[in-house]
Amino acid sequence: MSSEDTDVEGMQRLYRVKTLLWRREDVDKYLDMVDAARGDPESGFADQGSKPIARARGPRNPKSIRDPPQELPAILYDEEWLHSKGDYYAEGVLHVSKERFEWLDIVSK
Repeated sequence: MSSEDTDVEGMQRLYRVKTLLWRREDVDKYLDMVDAARGDPESGFADQGSKPIARARGPRNPKSIRDPPQELPAILYDEEWLHSKGDYYAEGVLHVSKERFEWLDIVSK
């Protein structure tokens, strides 16, 4: 996960998640669904441990300078970002996985 800056809005803590330029944009939607499920008693998440803190993702958040992880399937990287880096970077530095990875479009309720 990217580094996060914190803000306090009212009396509630809020993490402003740094934008990972290399990551496919759709991934944020899935992370938001997981965050939302934490508050649903029927989700299967345990009540024990620390309570989840709200996260705000958006284009105005700071950009992360973190290096992208290696060996992910190409579909998990932002297509334009990966293309801009060229074949040598994708194959020689990132070692983009050749394994088949099917992206599923999930609709939240």
